[in-house]
Amino acid sequence: MQILAVKPVRADRTLCTVRLEPGRDGLCYRVPVADAAAHGWVAGRVLSEADLRELASSHQYVIARSTAVRWINRTALTRAVVEKRCADKGFAAVTVKRLLADLERMGLLNDAALAANFAEAGLRRRPVGEALIAERLVRRGVEAEVAEGATRHAAQADGRSELDRAVELAERTAGKQNRLLQRPRTARPPAVVDRTLRRRVAGALARAGFDEVVAAEAMEKVLGPEPEVEPEADPGVEPDGYGADE
Repeated sequence: MQILAVKPVRADRTLCTVRLEPGRDGLCYRVPVADAAAHGWVAGRVLSEADLRELASSHQYVIARSTAVRWINRTALTRAVVEKRCADKGFAAVTVKRLLADLERMGLLNDAALAANFAEAGLRRRPVGEALIAERLVRRGVEAEVAEGATRHAAQADGRSELDRAVELAERTAGKQNRLLQRPRTARPPAVVDRTLRRRVAGALARAGFDEVVAAEAMEKVLGPEPEVEPEADPGVEPDGYGADE
């Protein structure tokens, strides 16, 4: 098969079309200009089977790149997410490998920058534990080491300690829940209110990713020491410790 014409793409001068058949619907490939130059794809050249495979691969790369850029323009994505989506679309592994390298070189894929922005925004939005931020980053495809480093750096820049954030969340939750528990329709004995309040605050701290030690310290600062629960007396034992029937 012979190349009939090679023309630049007006909308993107980094691309060109390689036409193999005449007519509007004739066989035509869109490929990077650099690929056409590297492989000598010029009008009049007769293509071998190997040339046709290279041409098809280059065309697939252009489609993959256009698709990935469209995804990234909607929302920042990690390398792992783009790689998986491309694989799900059926792009060849060699195409995906080339695409990821080019996107990183162009600055469109940058897991470290994405992790830093995500961590800073997460800590600024609401008081949460560093573990939760790092866990969410890992779920988005960021490597654990990168996620932990970005979260640690964001926490240092935030200026508040883990305990400070836990206390802030405990105060917010306690204030809201206390108002709910004090409503006339839901009025309860003080001991029941205290137990319910502590349980709900503890749940909020756990869901926000604070570990048990930090959560317990925050609760003590906000709600005070947890009252000791006196064991129920055994009805068969007198206060002096002897059985009632003895």
